[in-house]
Amino acid sequence: QAEDGIRDVERSRGLGDVYKRQIQTWGKLAEICGKYLKQMQIKNLEENPEDHSYVIPLTFTFSDGFEIKLKTLFRVNDRHIMAKCLLIFYKDIKRNRDIDLKMNTLLLQANFNLFDVTYSLDENQNVFVEMDIIPTANFEAFEDELKGLFFGIEYFFNKIMLEVFKEIRRLDTYGRYIG
Repeated sequence: QAEDGIRDVERSRGLGDVYKRQIQTWGKLAEICGKYLKQMQIKNLEENPEDHSYVIPLTFTFSDGFEIKLKTLFRVNDRHIMAKCLLIFYKDIKRNRDIDLKMNTLLLQANFNLFDVTYSLDENQNVFVEMDIIPTANFEAFEDELKGLFFGIEYFFNKIMLEVFKEIRRLDTYGRYIG
């Protein structure tokens, strides 16, 4: 530091340096996430190195054998490894005020009562189940969180949807979900 209190220019770091460090960190976290997913033997795992993300195509089977395909998107930033699974599009179900109130109440109760399960709505009222985990977590913690997300999918379709709707419109979200 100079005598007049002005910082030496050559020691100052610009935002470009900060951004480069963030990208390197994200890349390392994406590698850890990918390693853990592969260690769990996740089938059909899709990797996108450009945006540090992974996609798991999941098939949910209803009790009558009917199947839908869902997409779970994993993204990495400097603070979290995040996973989000789109469960249902708002436009795919006939809803009204009473149905919305009942569903939102059940989602909030599930968020409070279920360990490792978080439901959310986006700006279009589409329903998601999600998880986030700190980057320093070990494999066992990652696996527990992901199992919580899988449980959240089952709970949504087997409990919440059955309680809210007499007839469920069972549609794939996989091909239509752009994360």
